[in-house]
Amino acid sequence: MADMSPKLSRAVRLQKKLHNSLWLDQANSLMKTAFNQWKVSQNLYVTQLLDEMVHSILFSGHIRNQLMKPEEIFEADMFGILRCFFGGAFEGYKRRLPKRTPFSCLLELIVETKKDKTLVKNELSNIITKLRGKSTNQLVGRALCIIEECQQISYGVSMPLAEKQFKKIWIALSCMHTWHPHVAYAVRKWTKGEECSVPFPNLEESCQAYVHNGKTLKSTPPCISCCELFSMKHVHKKSRSHLYGNCAEAEAISKYLKLKCVPHLDEPTLISDIKNDLKTKLETVKNSNFDPTVVYEPAPISDDRIKLLFQQISGLL
Repeated sequence: MADMSPKLSRAVRLQKKLHNSLWLDQANSLMKTAFNQWKVSQNLYVTQLLDEMVHSILFSGHIRNQLMKPEEIFEADMFGILRCFFGGAFEGYKRRLPKRTPFSCLLELIVETKKDKTLVKNELSNIITKLRGKSTNQLVGRALCIIEECQQISYGVSMPLAEKQFKKIWIALSCMHTWHPHVAYAVRKWTKGEECSVPFPNLEESCQAYVHNGKTLKSTPPCISCCELFSMKHVHKKSRSHLYGNCAEAEAISKYLKLKCVPHLDEPTLISDIKNDLKTKLETVKNSNFDPTVVYEPAPISDDRIKLLFQQISGLL
């Protein structure tokens, strides 16, 4: 039978090819940037963050409309090293879900290696400038949120600048597996058009968001959606409304609530709703059969393997 699918124009084909090329370039640049951060502190935790990030990038390539296989994503030398040291990520990206975006993993690496708030902000700003490029289908977000209270600091980044359908998958994943239940419940309730009665602490004085303007991270007021989610009152007259959970505030406030050991809500019906929402969104991914409850956990790695990884990766950076 003849292929009846519509043929794409040459311009559309070239545009898709360009987007794929930019996406691949950003994936490799993101990985090299992460390794440069890792070299500063090669302990078990930051090495497992690399493992988590590799899996998250592979998952990101797998759920794209134009699927990217691992050997297509990473340059040959990088692919060989990653496959050798983080084999679990390559085996699990089709079956196990990530807990957060590659960009969120990178933030955690920066926080672990830089420690100081100003250094974290400046480093992330420089990385966004370098990595964003011209693609609209990216792995990198453009916003940072910092909450500082009583010498405790929580950081968060926004969702990547990908198509809306993929942002919704990442938000659903974060609600199910990563964010504090207060944040997850609020995001789910508001997304369904229901006001949420979850009490949030007054963070307007200690919570500051920054958006990259093409050159640097610049302070910005919360968007309309964040004001609704987190009971913030100071809406700027030029504020926009984003997807609930898209902004950096969601991750930062979630980490803040965990730091403060805020008790979880007992809402079994809502937990089931969040799980079903994630399942529904994952069903839109071609050639996939994910269980919404199964996530990827990085494997332990010995000190000797970490030293060997350092030796092998140094030649690529």
